[in-house]
Amino acid sequence: MRVYLLFVLLSVFPESFSKVQELKVDLDFPGDDVLQIYSPDAQHCQLACTQHHSCLFFTFVRADWSTDNRKKCFLKYSWTVPIPPEIRNTPSVISGFSDSLYKAKGTTKECNQEILIDIDYPGDDFENVLAASPQHCQFLCSTHPHCTHFSYSSSKYSTSNTWYNMRCFLKYKQDVSQLVPAKAKESYSGFPSQNCKLSNVWATTRYENIDFFAYDNRHFITGTSEACREMCTADPYCQFYTYTLSSFPDRDYRNKCYVKQVMILPRPEKVVYMPGVVSGFSLRSCNTGTADCGKSDDNKARIFGGSDASTGNWPWQVSLQRRIKHICGGSIITNRWILTAAHCLFQPYTQFSVRVGLTKLSDAGTEYEWENIIIHPNYNTSSLQNDIALIKLKKAITFNNNVRPVCLMEAEKEARFLGKKCTVTGWGRLKSGSFPDILQEAEVPLMSSEVCAKVLSKEDLEPYKVISSNLCAGYPEGGIDTCDGDSGGPLVCKDGSTWYLTGLTSWGVDCAQPNIPGVYTRVSYYIPWIRSVIANA
Repeated sequence: MRVYLLFVLLSVFPESFSKVQELKVDLDFPGDDVLQIYSPDAQHCQLACTQHHSCLFFTFVRADWSTDNRKKCFLKYSWTVPIPPEIRNTPSVISGFSDSLYKAKGTTKECNQEILIDIDYPGDDFENVLAASPQHCQFLCSTHPHCTHFSYSSSKYSTSNTWYNMRCFLKYKQDVSQLVPAKAKESYSGFPSQNCKLSNVWATTRYENIDFFAYDNRHFITGTSEACREMCTADPYCQFYTYTLSSFPDRDYRNKCYVKQVMILPRPEKVVYMPGVVSGFSLRSCNTGTADCGKSDDNKARIFGGSDASTGNWPWQVSLQRRIKHICGGSIITNRWILTAAHCLFQPYTQFSVRVGLTKLSDAGTEYEWENIIIHPNYNTSSLQNDIALIKLKKAITFNNNVRPVCLMEAEKEARFLGKKCTVTGWGRLKSGSFPDILQEAEVPLMSSEVCAKVLSKEDLEPYKVISSNLCAGYPEGGIDTCDGDSGGPLVCKDGSTWYLTGLTSWGVDCAQPNIPGVYTRVSYYIPWIRSVIANA
């Protein structure tokens, strides 16, 4: 298996996304223009880029520019979906995509846009990329703001130059009614799917004798390609995979599952020194708006026993309210997105609101209206599997010392916290049976799903089940736990001075009972889904 290394230009891409707002003077990002507008200054251009749904970076021409285009703002696009950098015919392998890539859209209307067989639309190309199938090419065309039609040449496309094989040609023509089709064997053409759910055929297909080359995160020995697909979906970093069959020529590679990824950060194709221009990135590229994630005013190490929280301790904690009454918790993960449990969100959504900056429920805090509610497509209301949802707000949250985002836990970092104490917060029911006005905080030891399943094996949990997408937390003697009203709220673990959202309060058996830990949605398991939803919203 070939390994592709990912390189980043440190002079252009900041160490932290919190620095993305910085403007790059005398640097031009040529090409990839989505729209041209006039702006009074670079800051206005950056704001226009942030508000445009397809813009990820921009270049602004200053007033001291020597020729035309003065004070012009060029909004630019970059791919936000992973594309294998090389796709090659290879006998005895099977490749495919992570399930998380096609389960994040949240729309219900399905498209069946026709793809024309043995038809090419010559000319009008503005970009070409590798694609695994005609359906994959159509998906890429549908996600690009400039694409009006496409042509795809299959692996059997007859040409002396193999460069054309499995290549997707994205095309633009102002009036597509003027297109003239040409017959071409093993060529496929069509138009983007619009205003409906994109077909997921490209992502559900298992591509036999096709190898996806990319950065190999890791590899495993597995018995089937289906098991490999499941491992890719469970891996928070995997975007696609290649599985080598038992018939693979080299014995050392047989029955191995390679989980792969590529970089999909906003990525200008070129960076050029150009006096008189200013370039920069959309602030939507920044995970946290203008605040570093996971920072709290309180940094003292201490043991909690279900005590009142102080203002500023947990600035990412939100209250989800229905008719101005608290029903669940949630966490700020960016300036437009809240992460919570799916079981907290039920129709009619019109009665929901989000309040931030609260320690006391009796205080007003700041209310934000929601724009979109996205429940995980595989959420099961009976078993509470995939109990996770995202809420997109209509307006960006204004960050301050009492309102900040929390960082998301990655799988590799999470392993270090198993058996150690992390913190849960919420306005859930107390031992007395009453509900508190002041946010409560408690420290509980973190437990893997495997250990938790063994601990709970003596309990009759039907229809509930602890699986790999869960974590647990609690003491053998009980006494400290989450309870009614805490649902959807954060379980956070501290690394240095930074807090990481590790779990979402999901379900439990009673509250704070001995040998019955609370069960949480495991955030690291859903990182690909979270990123995909936010990138495509």
